[in-house]
Amino acid sequence: LAVLSHSLLTPLTPVLLTTSLLQENHSLPAEVQDDVQTIRRHVELEARLIDDMLDLTRITRGKLQLHFEPADSHKIIKDAIKICLSDRMEDVTIALAAKDYYVRADPGRLTQVFWNLLSNARKFTPQGSKILVRSENPAPGRIRIQVIDSGIGIDPKALPRIFNAFDQVDSAVARRVGGLGLGLTIAKALVDAHGGTLVASSEGPGTGSTLTVELNTL
Repeated sequence: LAVLSHSLLTPLTPVLLTTSLLQENHSLPAEVQDDVQTIRRHVELEARLIDDMLDLTRITRGKLQLHFEPADSHKIIKDAIKICLSDRMEDVTIALAAKDYYVRADPGRLTQVFWNLLSNARKFTPQGSKILVRSENPAPGRIRIQVIDSGIGIDPKALPRIFNAFDQVDSAVARRVGGLGLGLTIAKALVDAHGGTLVASSEGPGTGSTLTVELNTL
């Protein structure tokens, strides 16, 4: 997987560079610009899927490296929301109530955790349905961050498999929304590497789902 992933990424780099240059060419007709944007968006998605495979190989081989520093978890969450849900902000409620929110973390990797959780909520929550992101301090020295969606939900029998690599809990839905089923696997491994916990809960199909991260604070 590692060798394959590197080989697949190599030809994508000039495609991304070329689309970036084309987007800067304002003499192109609007419909061509739209086509270029579509190409870039899908190439970036492909690169993200390949990056996920690379991360999986690092995790399974124990080669994942983190660089810890004091980090503002609320800022990281807000940045992830901007990356993932910028076009659906009307669906998002942000309730970051935790008073103690600085953690020892690798900021880039923790952003990746919340990007994956928010992407998951986005994929499985229809346009116009609500996504809640909230934080609290359940105990001294602890922060709890939750991504709560009102989407398709999860069969309780499938919850034990939700963090398994390549395990698409609902294969029909997974084919429609895309992805490899690695986002939650990687998020769980990253949270574990931060000394925290990540759990999923749902009352069943049609009831939405909740992903809960807990970390130690500074």
